[in-house]
Order: sequence, then C-alpha cells, then structure tokens
Amino acid sequence: QGRLETLRLEQTDPAGKAPPGNSGPVHRRVDERGNNRLARVLAGFQARLQTDPAAAMSLLRITPERNGTHMLGVRVYPGPERGFLNQVKLEAGDLITHINGHQLDSTARGLEALRSLAAAEEVTLQVERGDRKLALTYRVAR
Repeated sequence: QGRLETLRLEQTDPAGKAPPGNSGPVHRRVDERGNNRLARVLAGFQARLQTDPAAAMSLLRITPERNGTHMLGVRVYPGPERGFLNQVKLEAGDLITHINGHQLDSTARGLEALRSLAAAEEVTLQVERGDRKLALTYRVAR
C-alpha cells in the first residue's frame, strides 16, 4: 500500500493582509529623512545591493520568522561587517514585517521588497521590537 504525505507551501495572501495577531497600530514613528549621514550610509547599501547583493548582505544577517507555516517577516542581526544595524536605528532581533509597503509574508514578497530597495529614494520599514511596533522612515542620498 502507498503512504500519504503532506506538502506544505507558503501561503500568500494576494491582498497583502496581515495574519491575525500581526496587525495593529504603530506605537512609534521615527523619521530619519533629515539625517544626511544616514542617507549616505543607505546610498552605499543601495549601491552594494545593485552591484553585489551578497556583499550588501554582509552588513546584516536576516532569518525568516514564522508562526507555523505563515511567514511573519524577517529578524535582523549584525552581519560580519558590524555597525550597520546601529547606524540604521535597528536592534539585533528586530522583526521587519514590511519594507516600503511590501509585506514580508513570503519569500517571493521578500525578494520583491529587496528589489524595491535597490532604486528607492525613501525607505520605510515596519518593525516589531518586543511588543512595540515601529515605523522607521529614511531618505537615500542621491
């Protein structure tokens, strides 16, 4: 007799709606668009992302965060080149749930969000830090 197996695939909501428990108000908005030094740091990250994505990822380490089979976002940690997280006002273990409006609820949407970063003039991250939700907005120097 044959054996039944289950194949579980990532679920993607075409409307981009947050899963239950992942929605709610942002507790704090941080606007760094006037920070010229940070804008230059992000321009350097963006240039690396365009020319050598692997080198850009040496600045931070990301791991998908799941609730069962549903992807909630990505956790960020320092990469081999230390200091980047602090410069962009992130902390080790922060959960990024959205990048420029792209919900990070699947690998495909995560890649789409990364592509959007490569040419963005502004970057907005929605972040969960512990039980707090933050919105961080940056400008990228041109």
